[in-house]
Amino acid sequence: MAKIFISYRRVDTPYVASVLCERLQQRFGNEAIFYDEDTIPLGIDFRTFLDESVSQCEVLLALIGDRWEAEPLHNPKDFVRIELEAALKREIPVIPVLIRGAEVPTEASLPDSLKDFSYRNGTRLRSGSDLFYDLERLIQGIERVTNLRIRQKISTQSSPIPKHTAFLQELGIEMVRVEGGHFKLGGNIPCTLSDFYLARTELTNAQYLAFVHATQTHFPEWMEEGNPYNLETGSNRYYQGFTNSNQPVVGISWNDAVAYCKWLSEQTGKSYRLPTEAEWEYAARGGKKSRGFKYAGADVLEEVGWYEENSASKTHPVGQKKANELGLYDMCGNIWEWCQDWYGDYPTGTLKDPKGPESGQRRVLRGGSWLNYASDCRVSNRDITDPARRYSSIGFRLAGDGS
Repeated sequence: MAKIFISYRRVDTPYVASVLCERLQQRFGNEAIFYDEDTIPLGIDFRTFLDESVSQCEVLLALIGDRWEAEPLHNPKDFVRIELEAALKREIPVIPVLIRGAEVPTEASLPDSLKDFSYRNGTRLRSGSDLFYDLERLIQGIERVTNLRIRQKISTQSSPIPKHTAFLQELGIEMVRVEGGHFKLGGNIPCTLSDFYLARTELTNAQYLAFVHATQTHFPEWMEEGNPYNLETGSNRYYQGFTNSNQPVVGISWNDAVAYCKWLSEQTGKSYRLPTEAEWEYAARGGKKSRGFKYAGADVLEEVGWYEENSASKTHPVGQKKANELGLYDMCGNIWEWCQDWYGDYPTGTLKDPKGPESGQRRVLRGGSWLNYASDCRVSNRDITDPARRYSSIGFRLAGDGS
């Protein structure tokens, strides 16, 4: 998860800092943001505390308004100076955030330790209705910066952790090993599965955007250039409540999901894919630990999933409801999840690691979503749609072979 330090002067931009902090917390989580100097414990050397706090961050945002002034920076005890020095000496990216027509200070106005700051590329936050779009642009910039640093850390890592494991850890992806076994697919078709892996949660916006920013392809439709749903340039703001960092990614097609799996496989040297429909249902039922629930982990959907009665018409951050018997979250509700299979009638007889029809026109969806009735979210229920379809209720979860 990104760790972001907000540096500002209380006499300059306290309101904007507060709004920015709230928006970043929504996107990255409360624990990812350092914002208020009031968190410095009493009796502690504030220089050491600020230096150590900055050292733990991936990026520092320097808010500059019309009352920011460079003059106080010549005081070695100035909080902003300490914060900027701590970031610059560690080569932590520093982004000037310019407010009310402010400009980045000139090199001549800065002390020697901060002269590099005058050459840092920044961004502007306008007021009124433009503020939302500027905040989104800033957040996307932060995500690009932090994802680049993740890649740099992994490439230079000297620990014994395997590269693929380190990459998943940095993205916050956790895979759960599912021991194979026997179950009734759809409730009545005998089926046997081999071991496989399934992600503990649905893929989040932050995890998906790491791929988007690295490849500049497969944008969700709320980021796609020329798309009416583009939150920055489009005319339709439908996705406005769906883009926080820990919400499941939506607005992507089956083809986009497959492209992500291919990219992740290339980055890690391990094979990742979408789950088969049979794997999805077996895992949702709890695998060998299944207790026979109607939904993934309970007979009452409210305990384990977000659906039309409790979702407030939007997705929710992953992992907030109770997990099922295998420790998997949100298998029922929140979003429909793409499966690998083409849609078709279930075959007759006993099945062994079925992968669905060899061809077709529509792909399988499983799990139900935030806008569905409880009956649509049962572990046995299936839905279908065109693999190019993108919608606010459809996302995916990673799978991998058991070997």
